[in-house]
Amino acid sequence: MSYAPSWADWEDLLRIKVGLSTGRASELMQIADGRKSVQEIRDGKAQSVARLRASKSLHYSSEEESDLGGPSSSLATALYGARWLALGPSGSKSDPNQLIDVLAGSDAATRVSAADALISGARHSQFEAVTNAVFDLYQRLSKAGR
Repeated sequence: MSYAPSWADWEDLLRIKVGLSTGRASELMQIADGRKSVQEIRDGKAQSVARLRASKSLHYSSEEESDLGGPSSSLATALYGARWLALGPSGSKSDPNQLIDVLAGSDAATRVSAADALISGARHSQFEAVTNAVFDLYQRLSKAGR
């Protein structure tokens, strides 16, 4: 039985209709067919998060040593940008210029932290809304052909 004609269509179906990533869908299928237990999935995720945090810690330490401002300055900038986006000087959450400024001003480490917060952190409840927004933005930008 085929639910989607291609892998890309399958990913879209999972993300848009079901609200799951391909990774999470794979985990659920492994549990369903008995290849892994819920505890094995949880343990694997805990190990993955621990490795990621350890690598971030090493990366941040080298940034601080290089005297380029370190992660605290980029984190502060991101937090300020997120607050500015939420409140805005005009009080509007829908100013497209604010969204562009925050996205363009973000760095890779901040985007990794945001993804972690959405995937398994404090902002997990907003995962689907953010995924849909990013997907919509990507679709619209890809039509520009640049």
